[in-house]
Amino acid sequence: MNINQHIQSFMLLYRYDYFFHYLLINNKNLRLFLCRYISQDNSIVYTTIENGETYHSSYDGKKLIMDIVVKDNKGRYYNFEMQNNPIEEEDQIRFMRYGERLVDIQEKKGKQLQNIKPVYQLILYTGREIEGLKRYRHDIRKADEQENRSFKGDRVKTIILQIEKMKEEYEMERELGVMEQLNYLFYYNEVHRFSEMNEIVREVVKMHEEFIESEDFIRAYEIERERSLIAAKMQRAKDEGMNQGISQGKHEEKIVNAKKLIQIFYNVEETQWIEKCKDEQLDKIYNIINQVDYEEFKKLM
Repeated sequence: MNINQHIQSFMLLYRYDYFFHYLLINNKNLRLFLCRYISQDNSIVYTTIENGETYHSSYDGKKLIMDIVVKDNKGRYYNFEMQNNPIEEEDQIRFMRYGERLVDIQEKKGKQLQNIKPVYQLILYTGREIEGLKRYRHDIRKADEQENRSFKGDRVKTIILQIEKMKEEYEMERELGVMEQLNYLFYYNEVHRFSEMNEIVREVVKMHEEFIESEDFIRAYEIERERSLIAAKMQRAKDEGMNQGISQGKHEEKIVNAKKLIQIFYNVEETQWIEKCKDEQLDKIYNIINQVDYEEFKKLM
């Protein structure tokens, strides 16, 4: 299978992240269900999309495709993400920083700290088990470990659903709830045959057919080819860095390779600041340069 065939086969999956973006942008019923699910508030009436509604062709914009920000009629923010690649430590840091950023937005809009509303995150994860997390559903909160008490100042409420774990906790030959039917569809690429198809699941199936025939699919294909090219450049730069700098332990070579990476991924010429980085900082560049925008990258470095 060549690279174009590989891209196309992945794009046909229900768990394809661009399709998930397409779903949430265009399906208000799904948005409403997911917001009610993670907030446990069935009185929500409607939701709106807060971030851009178009795909971004630049590398800097690709995270907007994966991360969806929604606001409900009560002014609360929701962040949704379909994560297919392994969730590592840097991804977990990104989740936390993204949630706190939505808290920060409220403060910048003039809300008093005690009036800041909760921020909800839902991460649908199709990869291998996250280290230390053994269950299907994990509710992530700041808490006192000794007393097992929640920290009242925590405004970010995160749910991670490890979909591959679903079979361990649910009887697969019985009726599943709506959330589990959706996750089964995303993970196995087919409807759950022991469940009566919920209307929301039916809408997702219909929209998947529409997506494949849409201009959004063509645009996503072009972005996927760009993403593959970037990944190839990343690997080549990493290999060259390993061979020329890291393996030989030459600080100067690491700086040169770091500057090349920054120019490739961010198209930035002003890179003198990287010369102040120590070896241990330079060594982690490959883990974060493809995860965040340039300003965030500089902070993490």
